[in-house]
Amino acid sequence: MKTAMWKAVVLVAGAAALAIAAPQGLEKVVPVKPHATFDRLRALVGEWEGTNGKGQPARISYRLTSGGTMLLETLASKDPGGNISEMVTTYYLDGDKIMMTHYCAGNTQPRMVATSTGGNEIQFMRKDVTNLPGRQWGAMRAMKLTLLGKDEITQTWTWQQDGKDFPAELFQFERKH
Repeated sequence: MKTAMWKAVVLVAGAAALAIAAPQGLEKVVPVKPHATFDRLRALVGEWEGTNGKGQPARISYRLTSGGTMLLETLASKDPGGNISEMVTTYYLDGDKIMMTHYCAGNTQPRMVATSTGGNEIQFMRKDVTNLPGRQWGAMRAMKLTLLGKDEITQTWTWQQDGKDFPAELFQFERKH
């Protein structure tokens, strides 16, 4: 009985090892190409503190993931009810374009593309949005990231509902770590 059980364990372990290991010659991945603007985004890695548009405390953190090909942003701020609201935004390359997906507390996921990257600003405009049942519901339409220096940034978000833009929310941050 012990021998049969031991053989079963070895067989399962061997099958698992084969499933994890990629066959030789099939490890080709898309090469990471240098991209000056995305490199500026990569430099944001760290912890930041500041305020939201209402002057309430806000925190933002950036970290690289997926082999350095994606910048993960987590933003925490107080909502109108005084509760902490956390949102995640991912920044990544699609060929030569910088894309972002914002997982909003408003239960939508706008995907945006960088349309302008000159000077110290990176302007993102909405390409499409998931989980938006109709135009009468709102979602973020644009975000302007301003790099004021290596330790200071702002984000200006624009909300759109019923085809109309509403006043932007300005977040201001300083690097803490």
